[in-house]
Amino acid sequence: MPTLVLGGGVAVVAVMANQLMLFFLAEYMILSGGGDFLIILKSMLYHIDTKERLEPRMNHLVVGGDEPIHSILK
Repeated sequence: MPTLVLGGGVAVVAVMANQLMLFFLAEYMILSGGGDFLIILKSMLYHIDTKERLEPRMNHLVVGGDEPIHSILK
């Protein structure tokens, strides 16, 4: 997150100072910080349904033939 803010500030300074290399550095900072921010945002917005958390679904797993795995494990 700090690289997003600092990258934006550096980009503004680079445009005001007419420095192309500093502007590329700011763009790199924004892009690299944006990836980290996206990972954090996705993990914060991920929601687990309580039914899935308490009762795992094993009915769709098939071993060998047509028997579900929960009938084999009994």
